[in-house]
Amino acid sequence: MNKFLTYLAEVRQELEKVIWPKRSEFIGTVKVVCVVIVILSAVLGSMDLVFNYALKQLLG
Repeated sequence: MNKFLTYLAEVRQELEKVIWPKRSEFIGTVKVVCVVIVILSAVLGSMDLVFNYALKQLLG
């Protein structure tokens, strides 16, 4: 149990060293990620529709 408490104390010390992003940076990053996800979803969905149509035409 003592080793576990030592581990938790060390984890806490390391987390205090982390430079956390500011709220505005975090929100900006989340917006970018959401936009990229929407764009990639649209591209992949479009490709799926095209390939599906092409396969149906090929296989009859």
